[in-house]
Amino acid sequence: MTKQDLNSWIMYHEIHRLHRLGFSKARIARFLVMDPRTVTRYLKMSEDDYEHFLQCSSRRQKALESYPSEQVPLAQQENFWDDV
Repeated sequence: MTKQDLNSWIMYHEIHRLHRLGFSKARIARFLVMDPRTVTRYLKMSEDDYEHFLQCSSRRQKALESYPSEQVPLAQQENFWDDV
């Protein structure tokens, strides 16, 4: 488990703890500096749902992954800035 995953789990459990203590969704969002819709979404998730959410978000397809890694961006090529 990475540090980011651990922080995400702590945030998930903190949202649920504050909700059990009677805090409103808006107050939880203000306290944790989050969007209220994110708080609502996390409250609707079970632990299994949240774990699946973390796994899917860490594996999502990046836009440039389909290109070969040996292609160097134009701005990083040697003589690019000489012509400007």
